[in-house]
Amino acid sequence: MRTARSYQARYHSQSIDLVRAMLVTSNERFAPPFPDGLIVNEGRGANYSFVKGKTYRFRFISFAAFASVMVHFDSHTMQVIMNDASYVQKKQAYQIRVSPAQRYDVLISAIDRDRRNYPFLMSLDQNRDWKNDPPAQVKWPFNVTGQLVMVPNGTFTQDVVAKWSPVEDSHFAPLNNEPALEPVSKTIVLNFEFCRDVNNLPRWVSSLWPLGLSAFSVPLTGLPAHASTTRRTSPKGCRPCTRPPPRARPTPTRRSTGPSSRTSSS
Repeated sequence: MRTARSYQARYHSQSIDLVRAMLVTSNERFAPPFPDGLIVNEGRGANYSFVKGKTYRFRFISFAAFASVMVHFDSHTMQVIMNDASYVQKKQAYQIRVSPAQRYDVLISAIDRDRRNYPFLMSLDQNRDWKNDPPAQVKWPFNVTGQLVMVPNGTFTQDVVAKWSPVEDSHFAPLNNEPALEPVSKTIVLNFEFCRDVNNLPRWVSSLWPLGLSAFSVPLTGLPAHASTTRRTSPKGCRPCTRPPPRARPTPTRRSTGPSSRTSSS
């Protein structure tokens, strides 16, 4: 049996109002509009009949524009069989993270021991870096609970996750054993810096290493962007940045999962 489930990060304001609120000089860190809710299946909920002896195929589709969604099933392990429309070798997962526009296909089986209703949790990730931020700063305010229903008139409980640790999708292996794009011959690091130009307008500067040794900026006011050809310098007309640049993180190598999968440069 197959069922599909879609996610959408919800905003309670019109798009034009959100964009105008973002494109202001006080937004020095270019913070995007954060969603303030989570909609599952267009608001219809996510309760599914769960019959012992059957295996169910769930397809997760994220319509979110910004935030990812964490997923966990109470007392059941997901068997991942497809990622972004490409079949992969079956892999167990207790939790998955569905990024914007990403798709997952997983199998959930109702086995002999199952005899109640089983909740599953979908949690919106609004955090800057849920893995590395201090625990006190990591918040999960928007959650939706679905149910695998075996006893319609029985008790419906909530699923609680103490710590999110989703499966790493870059470790999936293609179903046809297509080799990964390796060895990697060049690593590309993208650094971001923030500063203000001569008009006191905030800009961000991106430096590509080692390709081209160039930097570019995007002003918030729609003015033409300027370019520089010097390493780690501000664009023309931009004052030197006063904040240290964030620590560079190498781009991870992704394993190919078929013709339509995403892979890193090699």
